[in-house]
Amino acid sequence: MLRKIFDLDNPLMRGLSRATDIVALNVLFLLCCVPVVTIGASAAALYSMTLKMVRNEEPSIWKGFFKAFREDLKQGIFFGALFTLTAAAVVLNFILFGNMDGGIFQAVKAVCIAAGVLAFLLSLYVFPIIARFEMRAGDIFRNAVLMSVAYLPKTVLMVVLYVPTVALMFWSEMTMFILLSVYIVFGFALMAFLKSFILRKIFSKYEPEEAEESEELL
Repeated sequence: MLRKIFDLDNPLMRGLSRATDIVALNVLFLLCCVPVVTIGASAAALYSMTLKMVRNEEPSIWKGFFKAFREDLKQGIFFGALFTLTAAAVVLNFILFGNMDGGIFQAVKAVCIAAGVLAFLLSLYVFPIIARFEMRAGDIFRNAVLMSVAYLPKTVLMVVLYVPTVALMFWSEMTMFILLSVYIVFGFALMAFLKSFILRKIFSKYEPEEAEESEELL
């Protein structure tokens, strides 16, 4: 009985191992976000690992994360800065013009909201693309746009995953505190892991190995 419980192939042990990996990934992600400018590279490294996890490639969390972080550092910094500046512009807009009326102010707010929504949707794909494929920045951006539209139902599904987060954030101060605690411990890595199941189905159409396997099955 005890042998079965502590068997590494036991579903319980596999689940505990996966939970440990997610917590470890979350810690690495947060640590590598500390310089702020490396948020994008840290996000790309996070997706690099979670995309491997959902493919059952069983990577070494620590070595794999830092290897991906180094490889994707330049593109991660570029896109991370781009999205961070966009988010900062949207927040600043609401701080400065949130209570102002008038056609010009309303137009500016509408443009900022549209830019914020677009940036969020593209961020769902940009960092996973950086993690999984080798391409130039322009191609990354173009493919992120195309995928977000071509796979709209899956894009919506990934957005829906954030609904509980948004709801809890604005529900009360207590739920906001709990939410922040969860994200500090494992939340960022868990979200990336859940989205990776969706992204795997999209990326499999563009990955040579899986494409060849699909052709062999037909």
